[in-house]
Amino acid sequence: MPFAPKGTSQAYDPIQRRFTFVDGQLVTESKPIALLQTELIDKGCRNRKEPYTVNTLKLHVAALTDLWKQQVDFGVNPHPRPRTANVRAILNTYSTNAHERTRQNYADRSSGCNFDAYNSEGSRCPVQTDTEIASRAFWTSLLGNYMLLRGKNRREIELADLYLLPLEIEGPTKCNVLVILLCNDKTNQHGRVDHAGAMRNQEVLVCPMFMLALHFFYRYHNDQEPFPALRSNDTWFDTKLFVQYGK
Repeated sequence: MPFAPKGTSQAYDPIQRRFTFVDGQLVTESKPIALLQTELIDKGCRNRKEPYTVNTLKLHVAALTDLWKQQVDFGVNPHPRPRTANVRAILNTYSTNAHERTRQNYADRSSGCNFDAYNSEGSRCPVQTDTEIASRAFWTSLLGNYMLLRGKNRREIELADLYLLPLEIEGPTKCNVLVILLCNDKTNQHGRVDHAGAMRNQEVLVCPMFMLALHFFYRYHNDQEPFPALRSNDTWFDTKLFVQYGK
């Protein structure tokens, strides 16, 4: 899948490998309908403890639609867009009956909810063990929870993307918001400037400000990494926020 984000390619490629560009294997309306009805809905309900989710079905349709676009670009597919009203009707019907399938299969209704994410006890910083690595790992986890960031977003943050926004008239103490600029990710590939922010937490072990300070302390004091020179933008703008300690 050319010119696609890595995560999208990894999700689409296994589905698209079932089809080739030879005559007879072009993506038409009948291909996603057959895939949905015979392999995912019928076989999926018979051979699995729990049926496929509607998002899995939508992923397969999206992968075939993307393959159709590639075939059209190569000039080998004269057929119209395969995601037709019939395909949408199958997805809508499957989605409408999702709750009834869950009841019939006695599936855990809390699966996929926020109960699976973290609890207040498990979300505290593990300061007693593997401190340097734990602080970095936990800080990235806090970013994901507080700012709803993907792993790729977190790995690509640079020091130039960090800002501190002071809020006035917010109480007797200073109130600052940690702002991260997001200019390139899976849903923003054209340089649009998005923002994500987090504030201090009264619970210090889950405070993003504290964890950022702890991360910098281990990185530039304990690990003795030279602090970047701030005399000009080209000396520090490329510095990543997260690096491997000892490197």
